[in-house]
Formats: sequence, C-alpha cells, structure tokens
Amino acid sequence: MPPAAPLEDWQQRRSRLNHDWLKNRHLNRLEGILALLEVAVPSPEPLDEFVHDDLAGWPRRASEVRALLASFDAEMSPRALFGAPPLCRLPRAAQDWLGDRLHRLWRERIAAPRLLAEAGEALDQAERAAALLRERLVVSAPLTATQARGARGALEAFRDASRRLADAVAALPHEIIVP
Repeated sequence: MPPAAPLEDWQQRRSRLNHDWLKNRHLNRLEGILALLEVAVPSPEPLDEFVHDDLAGWPRRASEVRALLASFDAEMSPRALFGAPPLCRLPRAAQDWLGDRLHRLWRERIAAPRLLAEAGEALDQAERAAALLRERLVVSAPLTATQARGARGALEAFRDASRRLADAVAALPHEIIVP
C-alpha cells in the first residue's frame, strides 16, 4: 500500500478549483458576460478578456479537475489513513487486509463510482460546451458585442454545464469518511 498523500492536498485542490475558481471566478465572469450582453452598447474589454483569458485557459483548468477526480479514490479513501500513525504501526498484512476492506466498504457506502461518473460526465459536458463556444467566438479582431450576442446560446450552455460540474464536484465528500 503506497504512503498516504497529505489529506489537505486533495481538499485544498478541491477548494481551490471548485470554490475559488469554478464558482467564484469562472461562473461569476460567465454571468457577467451574459449580463453585459443585455446592455445596449457593452464595453468590448470584458468580452475580449473572457475569450482570451477564461475560455483560452479552460483546457488547463479542465485538466486540473480531471486530475482531481482521478486522485479522489486514492487520497480520500480511508485506506489512506494507514499511511500515518497510529495505523501505520499495524503489521503490513493487517494494513493491507483491513485497508482493502475499508476501501471497498467506503466506495459502496458513499457511492464513489456513481459520484465520480457524474462528475466525469459533467466535466465532459463542460468541455464540449467550451469547445463549441470557442468555435463560435474565435476571431482575429477584438470580439464585438454582436458576435457575442450571436453566441448567447453557447454561452448559456457553457454556464449551465459549468454549474453542473461545480455541483458534481461539491457532491464529493470533502473529508475522509470511515464507514
């Protein structure tokens, strides 16, 4: 059994990605862009910033979310507790036996496969929505309000998919739960 990763690491990454970035920055900026499109003559700067910063940076952020989801099982399972005192002092055979049983029971009780599948699907939907939006908004000159208004449906789809992703990540336990 590998040594346990620091629990705060996964929890901090989850908090940084889901709360700090996805909910408080990304979704707020998307809502701001949609609200800006309601103004008769919106300022072009926020539109350009969104396209060149947020939308262009989406693939990197999506990769971070995918890595977070991939590490959930190993870092948040009660099996990770066997890498630190006092459980690390148990004989290796007991650590392996008990750790494996706790892990299987934990996965079943918290419905880890379902939660991870839902989060993965939400991420896939958000990535598809971002790709569609990039196709509609990629322009060589500064983005105009007319172009952005023409992509309103794609902006709303991206916002909705991003919300589903935030909800799916929030549904994952944020602490180790011992069954």
